[in-house]
Amino acid sequence: MPEKGDDSEGLKVLVVLDGSAAEKAGLLKDDYLVSIGDIQLLTVTDLSKAVNQYSGKTVEMAYVRNRMHQESKVTFD
Repeated sequence: MPEKGDDSEGLKVLVVLDGSAAEKAGLLKDDYLVSIGDIQLLTVTDLSKAVNQYSGKTVEMAYVRNRMHQESKVTFD
């Protein structure tokens, strides 16, 4: 479950559920989700929009871990 970060860009990952798309994509607790596909993640509503838009697809995801920008692919089943 993400929340808006106070002083970082994106949404802070609070927990990663076993077997979830987030876990399979390599996200960890305390990462910051920046974008999924072409959708910038500024709010939880943006995250919901991305999950719905890319349902059944694999897309690029950008995130920040330890102040380092990273990318991965995420698949929404």
